[in-house]
Amino acid sequence: MRLVFSAAGLAATTFTISPLHHTLFAALCLHHPGFAVPGSPWRDLARRTPARAMPFVRRVHHAPHSVTGFLWADLPPPGAGTLNDELDVQPGLGDVADALRAFYVSCVAPEWDAIRHRLNAHVNRYSELICVRGFGRTLPRLTPRLSWYGCALQIDTSDLCPSPVELGDGGVAFSPLMCASRCFLALSPPRGDSRAVIAYPAGDEGARRPASVDALAQVVGQARARVLRSIGGGSATGELARSLAVSASTVSEHVTALRLAGLVNTYREGRAVRHVLTSLGHELLEYSA
Repeated sequence: MRLVFSAAGLAATTFTISPLHHTLFAALCLHHPGFAVPGSPWRDLARRTPARAMPFVRRVHHAPHSVTGFLWADLPPPGAGTLNDELDVQPGLGDVADALRAFYVSCVAPEWDAIRHRLNAHVNRYSELICVRGFGRTLPRLTPRLSWYGCALQIDTSDLCPSPVELGDGGVAFSPLMCASRCFLALSPPRGDSRAVIAYPAGDEGARRPASVDALAQVVGQARARVLRSIGGGSATGELARSLAVSASTVSEHVTALRLAGLVNTYREGRAVRHVLTSLGHELLEYSA
């Protein structure tokens, strides 16, 4: 499909960082884990999702989508600031707002500070690229689903076939999603006074540097690098101690240091203490692979 821009619409187009959109995406990944990158915290949310969040989760799963990762969604226009700031201007979510907040607190909030830090860098980088290269050369770099012809943005919608959309003077709010797979894209067309929203995967291509074999160990130390790699999708202290052939107290010491560095989150599951990687921890592993 095509999104046709006016000159005023191009001027009104912005990037925005939305905790609400990340909450919607994380809930979508509960039933469609392939929409998130391997190792993403959004692929391991089932055990952390409280029962009171389920009305919101069920609402999210009704959105039409293709198996290849395109979502035709009713994304709320992004606000500014916190999740509560966004919910205050979203009356359509009123009946599931409490369930949404419960999901955010349990599943997204532990990752949000690290995510926001990465997204700020991403938005700054692409804002600079637009100033230097223009929209036509910059927007297709966001995702393989976008290409630019004349004053129109062409979107690969897979097996969904919506009609061309005239954006008018409202432009588009581009909302980057951390840990979304490379081909994921969600589009919400303009409705009334609301402008179009495109949620896309936030990549750091071009910002990466070749890493040596021991790059991770050089950053956190050899022993803590082994712990970080062994945590994987989540491990208990005893499991880590057995797999690494060290004592539980040694594992606890290393995990404490990794948690203080923002690389690991810890929570209790019955009598066990389990550890999971934060988004920052996942990306450190990815970049040092």
